[in-house]
Amino acid sequence: MHIVICIKQVPESTQIPVHPVTKTIMLQGVPTIISPCDLFALEEALRLRDSHGGEVTVLAMGPPMAEHALRKALAYGVDRAVLLSDRHIALTDTLATSCALSQAITKIGETFGVPDILFTGKQPIDGDTAQVGPRIAKRLNLPQLTCVAKINSIDLDARHITVERRSESSTQTLKSKLPCLITMLEGTNEIRRASLEDALRAAGSEIVKWSAADVGIEDLTQASNPKGEGSCCGTFGELVQGQLPVGSRSDDSHFLITMPIRLFARACFVPIPETRSVTVSPSHKVKAKRLAENLVSALGLSGGILLLESEIPEGKGLASSSADLVATARSIGSCFQRRIPISLIETLMAEIEPSDGVMYPGVVAYRQRACSLLSFLGQMAPLAIVGIDEGGMVETVGYDQRRGEISSSLRAEYSALLDRAQIAIAQDDMATIGRISTKSALLHQERAPKEHLNSMLKVCESTGALGIIVAHSGTMIGILLDPTAADFSGKLGSVLTHISRFNSSPRIYLSTNPAVDDWII
Repeated sequence: MHIVICIKQVPESTQIPVHPVTKTIMLQGVPTIISPCDLFALEEALRLRDSHGGEVTVLAMGPPMAEHALRKALAYGVDRAVLLSDRHIALTDTLATSCALSQAITKIGETFGVPDILFTGKQPIDGDTAQVGPRIAKRLNLPQLTCVAKINSIDLDARHITVERRSESSTQTLKSKLPCLITMLEGTNEIRRASLEDALRAAGSEIVKWSAADVGIEDLTQASNPKGEGSCCGTFGELVQGQLPVGSRSDDSHFLITMPIRLFARACFVPIPETRSVTVSPSHKVKAKRLAENLVSALGLSGGILLLESEIPEGKGLASSSADLVATARSIGSCFQRRIPISLIETLMAEIEPSDGVMYPGVVAYRQRACSLLSFLGQMAPLAIVGIDEGGMVETVGYDQRRGEISSSLRAEYSALLDRAQIAIAQDDMATIGRISTKSALLHQERAPKEHLNSMLKVCESTGALGIIVAHSGTMIGILLDPTAADFSGKLGSVLTHISRFNSSPRIYLSTNPAVDDWII
């Protein structure tokens, strides 16, 4: 007997934060689980296999991170896991989802044996549509037994199954031929605990990974459906952030110096003819949606579907929003083979929020309020940052509105830091760069204190690190190290040991040095 169970990885519903401005849910960084109804269906499938023999294949459709749910299912004891993952099917309704899963189930039958029973949960907790299971049954021309609370009996020789179905007003006993599709209710059985043996097996098991094309969804991957892709790096806070003397270099005295790192936001744009609207996934990325719609309107292009994936945590001061916006613009330019001037991107970004200069290669001094370049400072020599997150979130617009003006003497200090940075970056003078960044962090401490700044300074001094860097408008603080130094490994270990005394989860970030071809569009 071959049983296939479809599961969905969903956010833990008790731990979903709400964006402070847009009031939409934010899924990035939220713990994920197997949707509860799917988990009970999985348990029922395993019980049938244990009592009647055969094997269980678990199928999930989602981003690469859905592999986590599949490994959890493997730990429970399933025999095989299949992941259907493709950007072309990332933003789909229940109709398209059922189509994709039906294709995958057909391929599972061709590859591993035709299933005798298909299981799904009644509905996922992030959608509550209860449509995908029945639609799969319709597409595969299978009998469907919905809202099942109990499997009463199964006769493999006679090829039929008897179940108990619950409706709003009654309990029904239904009998069906095999193969069939069953949707299980939540709370219908007791979920087993994963054994140590199964947990070890799951960790080392290979997951079968298929794309849309692999399962025969050709129409989503043809050239007649063009798409464009774009990416943009983040920045670990700022080497410097402050205000210049009034009227010294520009009308806008507020500026920052970027610290580009190897964390990226990636965007994929799929056009839909004769529309100007843009649908974005994840749905809380409303800033990217706004930029995309303004950009296609300005260029006279069609709207479409915008898919965003980001390695950059939100609200931490790592330029997550700016990277999303730049990646969005680049994906639209790529899709329509249009060269989009950076000045146009900056104009559209300025209408949304203050932004970092991540649309330029290397390190720049940037007017974040005006969204315009102050000066290009050059390419950063390799740097490593041991960073910690002090917790919480900072919303860019709100933070910028709270910032006040500073004294003329402080403005003069920031102007001197900018001049020194320009020379140090051109000369790859890592020691001076570290001192400049540390000075800016100390100057900013009076206006937006970092709880662990003094502790990080002590670590820096005791280990001989280059200096401190902070996300002035965020929650991150880091220690700068030279990864090319002969004693880098020793210093890194020492820094991590010292930090572990007051923070349990430091992370290592690396600077990036993008080529010109990576950013001109």
